[in-house]
Amino acid sequence: MRITCTSIDGFIQNLKSAKVVFRNTIHYEITKRSRTKESIRSSPTVEVFFHVGCIIDVPPDENSPEGGQYLLESGEPCGIDYQDSSQEFGGTERANELKDLIAEVCTERNLYLLPGTVSV
Repeated sequence: MRITCTSIDGFIQNLKSAKVVFRNTIHYEITKRSRTKESIRSSPTVEVFFHVGCIIDVPPDENSPEGGQYLLESGEPCGIDYQDSSQEFGGTERANELKDLIAEVCTERNLYLLPGTVSV
């Protein structure tokens, strides 16, 4: 099963209420996509995205009497980096802020934060 959150805040709420079971690790990716037909390196603008995921163990409750392991994932668009003369990297800055939020939760819960993706 999969739990997909539309915001990193939702991901964190779910994460705090469950046990991470796969290697005690949260995986994240910061990806970039060209906004033009050019490569990322030569494009004047790129969109930046933050993705995060882990496997959690959900205990049985009234909504899910059997409980089980679920893929918990989320992703957010972070904005646009301008690789032209303005050199504004708002998208990357926002992605790093989200990574820092996840890192705080990992520190609190004694979890690892590693690059990569989790899929089932």
